[in-house]
Amino acid sequence: MSEPFAAAYRRATTQTAPGGPEMIGVQLAVACADALSVDGVGLSLFTSDSFRTPIGASSPFATAAERLQFTVGEGPCLDAHTHREPVRASDTELARRWPAFHRELVTKTPFRGIISLPLGHDLAGHAAIDIYFRHPGRILDPTIQQTTAAANTVAALLAEHLRSIPFGSAAIDAWFDATEDSQRAMVSIAMGMVTVAADVTFHDALSLLRAHAYATDTSLDQLSTDLVTGRKTTHDLELGNW
Repeated sequence: MSEPFAAAYRRATTQTAPGGPEMIGVQLAVACADALSVDGVGLSLFTSDSFRTPIGASSPFATAAERLQFTVGEGPCLDAHTHREPVRASDTELARRWPAFHRELVTKTPFRGIISLPLGHDLAGHAAIDIYFRHPGRILDPTIQQTTAAANTVAALLAEHLRSIPFGSAAIDAWFDATEDSQRAMVSIAMGMVTVAADVTFHDALSLLRAHAYATDTSLDQLSTDLVTGRKTTHDLELGNW
């Protein structure tokens, strides 16, 4: 670990809200944003190519940006994970490659540039990091070497933390339940509800939920939570119209 990152991590552990070991994701995101002098950082674990769980963000806007990518089902982080290579995108590039995500991003966050990298080491193929910028030109400020070094440090510390949690213990469930967005667990349940109601596959259920969330200007996480808690029903989705 470089001294700048080590110093940033020490500051993050003292500045973030007190909590248990589940705070590691938030602390690493805050430390990474500090060490790289960027406007936001988010960390995610992938359970499949299209499904991911946020485990830490440096700010509410970074949390919102991750949620927007997940809702529309497109964005630089998903591409970085799929192709296992870094993605560096300015405002113009975001609009060209991921128009739906770009429209949501510029109306709901101050971010105008993103660097996304897959995490390596023991987390290769299972995690990624998003680095956010308010000014699109600033995506050129951190070098590939700097962002890669920061991502490698985050991967090593996060993997070490995950290895410290006994497999099958209640602690691992508590860790995921208490991470940055525990609503994400509701999406899987909502997908199951839609597969039964519409007689579709899980993949199609996710697409239907995303379409309804986007059309009604809500997040996929919030829509799923509303379905699971009964505030909405599958009839409200008007599945026959999709």
